[in-house]
Amino acid sequence: MCLNKHYILVLILTFFLSSFTFAQGLNDQEKNRSANKIEISFKPQFSAIMVPFEDYPASRNPDYEIGSNSRIYGLEISATLNYKSIIGIGAGIGSENLLLENENIEYLPVFLEVTPFPAANPKKGFASFSGRVGTHLGDLDKKGIYLRADLGYYIPLIDHITLYFKVLFTHQTLYKSFPDIERLSNKYSFNGIGFGFGLEFYL
Repeated sequence: MCLNKHYILVLILTFFLSSFTFAQGLNDQEKNRSANKIEISFKPQFSAIMVPFEDYPASRNPDYEIGSNSRIYGLEISATLNYKSIIGIGAGIGSENLLLENENIEYLPVFLEVTPFPAANPKKGFASFSGRVGTHLGDLDKKGIYLRADLGYYIPLIDHITLYFKVLFTHQTLYKSFPDIERLSNKYSFNGIGFGFGLEFYL
């Protein structure tokens, strides 16, 4: 399955979940706000992350290395259960592309996410921190570690829909072999920093 198909799948899931969320939010909003101790939210997100340049031996083919042109671009969607605005626990899946110097590694991150003190259908802007742990699926040699943390600011647009912007830090290990290259290891371990933005829909 190519990366474009992964993006299309994430976008389709986002469309149906956001439509369902909006319809639910219009139904008896005041009752839900006062009665629910557990709130559900959905978040589609776009991310762009810079990956620092790695020093590698001159004998290697630079096309398959992390270099000055390396970036991560991705789309994702996640769902979170927020308990009494004390803690949010969620899970998600995405489609990301790590750009090497002249090649790329496509993969699907799957993750669990924890958010302390999440806001329940907020009426004003607020800051929030969350952390993730997960792994990678796709055309890879084996699964690798996926760790990501973010600090975001959320801006309510209308009832049950919030716009957010995040600063992201990631630590990942990917295992990917390419044919006919002199790279002895299939391991790509790296840190990165970037940004993300998206919408959060509250049920």
